[in-house]
Amino acid sequence: MNEELRENDQRRQAILRWNDLLAACSDPGAVTDTLLGLQQERGLMHEGRPFCGVARPRFVTAVEMGQEQRAVTHLSTAVRKVRDAVLADERLRADHLAGFDEWLASIAALEPRAHAPRSILRFDSFTTPSGLRFVELNGDIPMGSVVNDGLMAVFRTLGFYADFEDHYDVRPDLVQLGMIQTFLHVWQGEGGHGTPRMCVLSFPGGIEDVFTELNAGDLGRVGFEITAAHPEDLDFRGGKLHAHGRVVDLVYRIMHLGDCLRRADEIAPLLQAVKQGAVCLVNPFRSAVLSHKYLFALLTDERHDFGFTHAEQAAIRAHVPWGRVLRDGPSSDPQGRSIDLLEFVSSHRDDLVLKPAHEAGGAGVQLGWSCDQAAWDGVVAAAAGAEWVVQERIDVAREEYPLLEEGFPLRNFFEDTDPFHFPGGYSAVMTRISTAEITNVALGGSIVPTFVIDAR
Repeated sequence: MNEELRENDQRRQAILRWNDLLAACSDPGAVTDTLLGLQQERGLMHEGRPFCGVARPRFVTAVEMGQEQRAVTHLSTAVRKVRDAVLADERLRADHLAGFDEWLASIAALEPRAHAPRSILRFDSFTTPSGLRFVELNGDIPMGSVVNDGLMAVFRTLGFYADFEDHYDVRPDLVQLGMIQTFLHVWQGEGGHGTPRMCVLSFPGGIEDVFTELNAGDLGRVGFEITAAHPEDLDFRGGKLHAHGRVVDLVYRIMHLGDCLRRADEIAPLLQAVKQGAVCLVNPFRSAVLSHKYLFALLTDERHDFGFTHAEQAAIRAHVPWGRVLRDGPSSDPQGRSIDLLEFVSSHRDDLVLKPAHEAGGAGVQLGWSCDQAAWDGVVAAAAGAEWVVQERIDVAREEYPLLEEGFPLRNFFEDTDPFHFPGGYSAVMTRISTAEITNVALGGSIVPTFVIDAR
């Protein structure tokens, strides 16, 4: 048995073991009450719905987790090389990236000075029959870590969890650890001492507000002086940023860049503090450049030499589906053959996805196989005159999870595994599942915690 089959078998055996323990519970109602009750008690809810609607965490083996972390490490350096090349090459931007300069200038208006690396990244990926495939990168406000870790604690309270640990060495894959390390790294890198006085900032309403409150509570419990705030709670005076009247050294931003650009007047105190170097900002506005879908599409465009190492090239070949910036003109297909790009996209709709370059959370994504030809051609024509990318369809594997309902019935879900990557190299994984192909928690998907397992 090769390594991949062996790891897959070990993971499957762990899932069966968990499901057997779940089915054998003498009081199944207590399991449901615990998983639902603790989520409600700890605020792990959105619009009256628990963040996790299933009765099993995700399991990966230590070998599988190591492979995923190595891939993320190589892809994070590769994307940065593409970013640096695009920023340095005016001809590349003029030929391929219409609107990029204007968009970048709008960010510079918010945050003109350069920053040392302080970006928290989250890659969105799926398991396929041929391995892990990364479809995009979130470098703006990668959310969900606090819910992931909170759900780990919830699952570990189940009565049969200790029985499961009798058979497996279980390690929770903690994401918040990387968040904490990043905050301290940024603060100390700017000459700060001890722990910073922090503010978690969001615009009122929406799921971002939920994550703001949860992060403030979680970070407060581990010793940070921290407050949750909205823009109206800020003021900048005496060279210091204040939130609720208290001085702030570091702001953890949970506000989409697009909202910040549209609502710059509302966050004027924050912008003043950032421009004067009076506060550390995580993620900085400029980190959103790494999220630009043009950069991810350029990873597989062999017409450009971005100086990738052999390891980076191997990671791209193994884990990144073919993609292109959508524009009229010549290009190459996934096999490297010369094509007219728009003609190719029109005639291969069953194999392609279109994405707006600046949207997040699955907004605007068009799945070719879900459209008829006339509708698809209309989308392609409109997108070609805007800022969109096209990406090869991936064959997403489905995974069974027991629902948090009487009898714990099994249901198939699309499983989206989202590794976070932090300055310093630490990586950890959050997992989302959904019955819809576009997995999004705000649209009804679930977060399930990830446990790394090894048989004892």
